[in-house]
Amino acid sequence: MPGNHHLKYVQVCDCESVSVTLLKCQFWPGSPANPTTGFSFKLIVFVEKVFLHYQVSLLNILEVMTSTHNLILNYNQNM
Repeated sequence: MPGNHHLKYVQVCDCESVSVTLLKCQFWPGSPANPTTGFSFKLIVFVEKVFLHYQVSLLNILEVMTSTHNLILNYNQNM
């Protein structure tokens, strides 16, 4: 799926789970056990506000975000 994917390495202490470490770094774990993906709290808050304020489906939000990203990529490639 296209989008802004940022690879970040997170060092985890043996004293806590990967999920707890991700939460402390402001990322929501993609799964409860051994997550390999995290979603930024800022993105989650943004999607929640759009969802509640405009009452659109999450699929519509994703489609707008994807098309906007593609427009920006095309604009930057033509510069």
